Amino acid sequence: MLQISATEAWRTSHPGASIGLLELAGVENHGASPRLDERKRRVETDLRRRLQGFSRKYLLLRSVFSARNTYPSDPNARP
Repeated sequence: MLQISATEAWRTSHPGASIGLLELAGVENHGASPRLDERKRRVETDLRRRLQGFSRKYLLLRSVFSARNTYPSDPNARP
């Protein structure tokens, strides 16, 4: 089992934060999923419609978007 612990520095930097993990075993997920792809396209279209007219700078000031901006574009890089 994976052991997870938070450092005091993490707790100080992120007061009240928590994490969640979900482990899936024995799942094959190699093939394409047309239903998932269609759902992703609908979500993207809806978000583009709802956020039309807002600048990137404005959106990055909103907490949900600013958090995304702190992650590196390379998923293997460490923040």
